[in-house]
Amino acid sequence: VADIAHFQLDAPGRALYYTPLDGTGLFRSDLDGGHPRLVTRSVSATTMNGWNLVGGRIWYLSHIDRTPVALSEVDPANGAERIVAQLGVALRSIAFTARPDGKGLILTVLDGDDTDIGAFRLIRRVR
Repeated sequence: VADIAHFQLDAPGRALYYTPLDGTGLFRSDLDGGHPRLVTRSVSATTMNGWNLVGGRIWYLSHIDRTPVALSEVDPANGAERIVAQLGVALRSIAFTARPDGKGLILTVLDGDDTDIGAFRLIRRVR
C-alpha cells in the first residue's frame, strides 16, 4: 500500500487500518494476505489522524464544525456506525488519543473564541 495519510496496526486482529492520501475512506488490509477492503467512507485522509483503533473498532470525531462534537464508532466487521459520546466542546484539532479500554480520551479543547498572534525579535548574544 502506498500514499498513506494515517495508519494503525491491529496486532490481535492481524490487520492494518489506513486512510489513503486520495481521501477515499478508511481501509483494512489483513496481515495474512488478501485484498484491502473499504471499512467506511466516514473517515478519510481529510480527517488525517482524527481516528483511532479502540478495542478492535474505529473511533473518530464527527460533526467537528459545531458543538457538541460527536465521538463516533464504526465496527469493521459489519460497517455499523454509532455515536459513542457527545462532547460539549470546541476543538483545536481533531487529533485525539483513546485509552485502549475506551474509558478515556485525550484531545485539545479550544478554550476561547479568539486567538492572538505574537511576534518576537530574536537577538543573538555574542560571548
